[in-house]
Amino acid sequence: TNRSLSAGTGNLLGISFSPSYRHRNLLGGAELLLTNVTAGVEVNPVEIRSNRFWNTIDLRIEASLFIPDFKDYLGVYRRLRNIRFGPRFSLLGPSFYTAMRRDANTRVTASYNYLLILDWYRYNLLNLTYGYDLQQSKRQRLSIDHFAVNVLLPTTEKQFQDLLMENPFLARSFGQQAFVSFLFRDIDYLKQGRVNRRGASWFFNGKFEIAGAELWAANKLYNAFADSAVVFQLGPTTFSQYVQAEADLRWLRQLKNDQQLAVRFNIGLGRPFGNTTDVPYVKQFYVGGANSMRAWAPRGLGPGGYLDSISLETNNNLRLYQTGDFKLELNAEYRFNLFWRLRGAFFLDAGNIWTIRKDEERPGSYFRWSETTYTDQEGQIFRHYPFYKQMAVAGGFGLRVDLSYFLFRFDVGLKLRNNYPDTRTGNPPESAWWNDLRSLTPQDFGFNLGLGLPF
Repeated sequence: TNRSLSAGTGNLLGISFSPSYRHRNLLGGAELLLTNVTAGVEVNPVEIRSNRFWNTIDLRIEASLFIPDFKDYLGVYRRLRNIRFGPRFSLLGPSFYTAMRRDANTRVTASYNYLLILDWYRYNLLNLTYGYDLQQSKRQRLSIDHFAVNVLLPTTEKQFQDLLMENPFLARSFGQQAFVSFLFRDIDYLKQGRVNRRGASWFFNGKFEIAGAELWAANKLYNAFADSAVVFQLGPTTFSQYVQAEADLRWLRQLKNDQQLAVRFNIGLGRPFGNTTDVPYVKQFYVGGANSMRAWAPRGLGPGGYLDSISLETNNNLRLYQTGDFKLELNAEYRFNLFWRLRGAFFLDAGNIWTIRKDEERPGSYFRWSETTYTDQEGQIFRHYPFYKQMAVAGGFGLRVDLSYFLFRFDVGLKLRNNYPDTRTGNPPESAWWNDLRSLTPQDFGFNLGLGLPF
């Protein structure tokens, strides 16, 4: 299993399993078939004696076929190589094309996801992708998906429907949608640096994704010839168009006596285009949980300086939903040995998410470089602070049990600085953003269980 769990007020605990099957010579040509099933459930110990003690059911079934050969069925790479800029330059370099033909594996993946959150919503997600994996060296890997179809089929319960009626931004991003790409969907690049003589190394993971561009172009072309304003869709299913980029940079320094200093910087941006007004909900960024801002529950922080009243309720079973278009996060850990297989860590997390456009239902949520004031929907003067003042900060301590093949982790995070001041109007002092450590409540802590290191 590779599941991370989080708990806050109304603690949810969970368990999952992930059996897998491999066939290393499926078609007689060293093709690898990899299948796995991941199933998990989250429960609320407080309600363990009732018939509604469970909160979340999560199921994923996936099958991937890896062919040890480069199959350019559509001739995309051959055509890109033939596009030239003068006598010396081509759109696709000859060395890269040679490496793809020599070393790339063709990959076809089909998967099904089912997620149910009690009294909130459930969705089915169908996925089919076709692409390539290129192991450029022991420390570099490149994955490219060209053809991809994802179909999201959500069903909402009354409580969540009421929430959607109050939040048009969320409603627009949560409908029945399809993400379709025919020529290019995404690229994922990883590189691991070597350990230098001071014991330091780095890791980089960059991702870029675009969906719906081909259908949007075809839609525009059709409307131009037909002199119409038709928007392509398949029954109730709309075709979404969005672009997204994310970068993850990590630095690790090995100190004396098996001590380590680890730092991570993570940034991501998503934007809709074409006929889509908002990035689909399942593609938006969020923070919180076992591997992010560990004093907050998943989707319980932000966006921006917005304070979600649901996050303050003690009986919400962590049914939180806050997401954004832009994410910025910085994490640091000092790791050390205690005794036997027990390890310890002090950590510091700082970050938040933001929307790119102004959202009237969530004042203070959108990204700004400078400060401004405006009147909110309730007629109150609201002071919107710049993004760097809306950065939340958490600190904490973690215990890890290292069993060689598995590392079990228990982290306790404490909210040190909120993404909003105690005084929402006027010009509060800097101290208004920081928690008073003399009057802490259970909601100021986040408890996280996980497998493996957070980064």
